[in-house]
Amino acid sequence: AARLHERQALLAGEELEMRQAILELNLKLESLRSRMQQLDTEDNWRELYLDHRRTQYEMEYAASLGDAMVHTSEVIFKKAETEFEWLLAMAELDALRGKLLGSPEEER
Repeated sequence: AARLHERQALLAGEELEMRQAILELNLKLESLRSRMQQLDTEDNWRELYLDHRRTQYEMEYAASLGDAMVHTSEVIFKKAETEFEWLLAMAELDALRGKLLGSPEEER
């Protein structure tokens, strides 16, 4: 009978340890589930933030590219305008020298 009580006490102790281990694992799983939800939320926020920053970058890039294109166009226009004025001044100089446009002596 003493042996039976001893074995029952051992069994009860092991059952208590197993219940404690199960309880601890359930608490750990609940904590990990909560952490996963938190990380999912953070991941979603980070993705939205990344999309926002990417869009902002693309808009700034497009604006910068557009600005560069405008300045390039301005220089091309100014060069054409200056070349036209130069040719016009040369034609005026030729006219003052007696060389008219389209005259036979004009050999360029």
